[in-house]
Amino acid sequence: MAQSLITNGSHHIYNGAFGEKWFDYTHKLVPTAKSHPFDREKTLEPSSYEGDFICITQNETSNGTQVTNEIIQSIRSNNPNHLIAVDATSSMAGVFLDFTAADVWFRVCSEVLRTSRRIVDHGLFTESHCANEFER
Repeated sequence: MAQSLITNGSHHIYNGAFGEKWFDYTHKLVPTAKSHPFDREKTLEPSSYEGDFICITQNETSNGTQVTNEIIQSIRSNNPNHLIAVDATSSMAGVFLDFTAADVWFRVCSEVLRTSRRIVDHGLFTESHCANEFER
């Protein structure tokens, strides 16, 4: 994503290790990337951001917190022209996610992608894109 979708800077909203790693990696490729860590004990207040790309880590298993569908939708409402990407690795197939609230949803297979007979291979990366993303 950092090499293909970010053209004007990105904003990384997180409160744990996964989001911080995503920001660190992106910042090495895109020096204009900005970090927006928030306190896990407080509710994230959706803001308007400059640039054109917002990155959200939906579920931080390192501290047991989630960014709710309502907050992601509020971020979308406050930033209607931004592309929004969500790391949903720890929640995809485990909780209901409103896919209309963001443009890119990605995950790496984990324990939530189990079937009754076998486990999906760890390390498989999948990504979902919204049609609006391609129009932008």
